Amino acid sequence: MLFLLSALVAGMAACASPAAAPQATAAASPTPAATATPAPTFTPAPTATPTPAPENPFHVTFLGEDTAPAEEAGGIGPEAAAARAAEVYGAEWLGKPQHYACLGIAEYEEELYYAVYWTQTVEDSLGVREAYMGHLYVSLDGVAVLEGDADSIYFMGGG
Repeated sequence: MLFLLSALVAGMAACASPAAAPQATAAASPTPAATATPAPTFTPAPTATPTPAPENPFHVTFLGEDTAPAEEAGGIGPEAAAARAAEVYGAEWLGKPQHYACLGIAEYEEELYYAVYWTQTVEDSLGVREAYMGHLYVSLDGVAVLEGDADSIYFMGGG
């Protein structure tokens, strides 16, 4: 037993000695040196030049409530313009009365027009009231009645 104990102590001593440590057989691989990469340069994109919107060929310019320039130019008058709009578009629509009033004058294609506003109030079966409205433009002589909104004539194509 003593023999086993001495062999064990000798084996432990051999493991602890520096000579017993395994030697590296291959050289350590070199670590790559850090190379500096240039910082990316920022090149701004060219500034876009917006394309201007084409001018609205159906544009209407409201000139105001004073209809005197229209009368001086031989116009039919605001009451007659409202009556002419009612004649063309009807005194009622879908069984409900429409009301017309001249609000002033407007210019469309370098011509003066009476600006006529129409309204209609509809009440449904539940008592809810809806108001509908629109713009008409009556020529000074009362012949042409154009439909539109506050700043344009509606284009009516046809053929």
